[in-house]
Amino acid sequence: MNGIKIFFPALITVLATQLNLWAQFKTREAALDFKEEYYNPDYFRYDNYTYSNKIKTVQLFPVNNELGAPVIHLGSSEQLHLHFDEAEHQFTQYAYTLIRCDWKWFPVDQLPMEYLNGYTEDYIYDYSFSVNTSIPYTHYELKFPTENMQLKLSGNYVLIVYEKNKENPILTRRFSICEPIADLKANIHQATIVEFMDFKQEVDFSLFLGNLNVTDPYNELKIAVQQNNRTDNKVMELKPIFVKGNELVYDQERLNLFWGNNEFRDLNITNHRNYYDYTEKISLDDSSLYHVFLKPQYSRSFLKYTSKPDINGNFVVNRENALRDKNTEADYAYVHFILKNDFPITNGQVYVLGTLSDWQAKDDFKMKYNYDKQQYECTVLLKQGYYNYMYGVLENNKKEFDFTYFEGSHWQTNNQYQIDVYFVPNFNKTKYQLIFSKTLPSN
Repeated sequence: MNGIKIFFPALITVLATQLNLWAQFKTREAALDFKEEYYNPDYFRYDNYTYSNKIKTVQLFPVNNELGAPVIHLGSSEQLHLHFDEAEHQFTQYAYTLIRCDWKWFPVDQLPMEYLNGYTEDYIYDYSFSVNTSIPYTHYELKFPTENMQLKLSGNYVLIVYEKNKENPILTRRFSICEPIADLKANIHQATIVEFMDFKQEVDFSLFLGNLNVTDPYNELKIAVQQNNRTDNKVMELKPIFVKGNELVYDQERLNLFWGNNEFRDLNITNHRNYYDYTEKISLDDSSLYHVFLKPQYSRSFLKYTSKPDINGNFVVNRENALRDKNTEADYAYVHFILKNDFPITNGQVYVLGTLSDWQAKDDFKMKYNYDKQQYECTVLLKQGYYNYMYGVLENNKKEFDFTYFEGSHWQTNNQYQIDVYFVPNFNKTKYQLIFSKTLPSN
């Protein structure tokens, strides 16, 4: 009985805290001007973002699938696996909670108990200290959903990790829960429109609804198509060109086009003693910190397409010959990127981009132009592993990166496309469902 008496006040306190968090998020979202506040590092984002400079190498993927999209099925035993490092050799008690979002990743007007069973927040207990690394760190892991916190509804979610105050998280990560009701057959191919045939890829598909009753398919079905985990060029407003019973055909010619871009540049720093083709020098500084200097790189915009294997902009943590655990034995190094260009770009900024930067225009990945050497330079602290990246230009007042400037664009490029299908009933948009989600290869 004493346990029951203690449990219920604690539960009420947790629920009250969650309600307060939810109300504060909603009020804050309405009060702040997005355009001005979004680039403030303290601004809360329903997006993949790291708020603390001490937090490094954040990954979220399905258990045992490090390159997989963070999507699992509702009601299954599947789990997602969160990894991150804190650049200190001491334990910090972190907690986490989950926020449900709509199909456009804005918070849904729902209370936590409407989409969660059990706890609405919990602690991260799994941690370990780095072993024989030049930069000491503490590695944290979390597998969820757990027995204590289960998800009741499909859809989009944001994982929030924090220490003391949920309003000041250390990181946020997007993930999705799919309720596989529909099916889809895709055809990803060379663009149909003649002017784009050499440069762009077209994503056509047919959607099969099965027994799902949709009265207004043109408005109640929402489609999101994402290329290589990028969000800046996501396509979200596709409509079927015609409906045949429970089959909907999405065979556009313009709205579903993506630049093919190029195969990714790669970076292998799994061994700080090995020099790979693109490595100029590896050295230790006076503080015994590793520095990896890459050979100068050049624009590929006018080169012919060459096929090469890659991991579509992703990265994996690894240390060659790790004895027990790559996650705690992998060291960090300062990687020096050099991109030759005769003159600086005057109408935008150049970035090193990929999953390593969350595909975002972060200051740490912004390149600075060296006038004396006629080159862009950037130094980034990275954990040992294998990385894909590209050089992208973000023009002033634009939201989508331009990779054609330094990387070129080819319809033959091997890319991945994640297609998500949402059923959003007109009568109650909070009761939406994610009815299909899959990552498909081009070509």
